[in-house]
Amino acid sequence: MPSRPRPPCRVPGCPNLQAPGGRGYCAVHRSLSQRRPPPRQRGYDVRYERMRRELLQAQPRCRFCGAPATEVHHIVPLARGGTNEPWNLAPVCRECHRLLHRGG
Repeated sequence: MPSRPRPPCRVPGCPNLQAPGGRGYCAVHRSLSQRRPPPRQRGYDVRYERMRRELLQAQPRCRFCGAPATEVHHIVPLARGGTNEPWNLAPVCRECHRLLHRGG
């Protein structure tokens, strides 16, 4: 019985086929299949959750556009040595947070 053909890589525009064990990605893009560590391992602990809740209550508007703030942005990302201290957190709306992460 012939085997089923492999589907294309999940990366838009990639001409390669999925690699065996690549979780939907080709050999070139296989590293994209690595899952992020859970939030607790990335520094989003109970203390952060409390600080986030308090910040959004104290400052309910987006720091950039004035819309209702629903998210908290790390000015210096945790991955780059930032902390969960209040001075490093900014209340933002979802759209501004998306733009900040895109570099827009």
